[in-house]
Amino acid sequence: GTPRGGGTMLDEIEILGEGRTLARAATYLLHPAPTSEAQYADNRGLLTDGSLSTTAWTACVGWNTGTPEVTLDLQRQVPVRLVVAHLVGGGIAGITFPDAVAVDLSSDGVTWTPAGVSRERPADGPAPERRSLPMAVRLETPVAARWLRLRLERRGWTMLHEIEVY
Repeated sequence: GTPRGGGTMLDEIEILGEGRTLARAATYLLHPAPTSEAQYADNRGLLTDGSLSTTAWTACVGWNTGTPEVTLDLQRQVPVRLVVAHLVGGGIAGITFPDAVAVDLSSDGVTWTPAGVSRERPADGPAPERRSLPMAVRLETPVAARWLRLRLERRGWTMLHEIEVY
């Protein structure tokens, strides 16, 4: 659809397996590249550094154009049952929660299968305020995958600060 202004920002990706984090070994691709070149670009591995930001927008990855996608290499085939995207929103400075979060899964990174979508977005509030809240996609049954793609239906600035994969 036609963008309605604003952007999307992401701060952290957390991948848990066997009771420990696997995120530091995971690699990821962003598409399109974050659009605020200096301020919200991800040039330091922000999404896998283990730091969840609830107040610092500069620790998030953000988009204000296009349909943001994050593609994760989970390093091995694992059962995926829940994906949680932690986002900053609330309406302040045009930063809003996305209309939807969708998850696609793949065994080879080439062929993708839609796994689920959540349209249960937090309210941005009557007055502009910054809030950090999750949007979750729960799969009815776990699906084995090595690759995960998160797609965000942006409605303003979209700021993402962590993705948890269970």
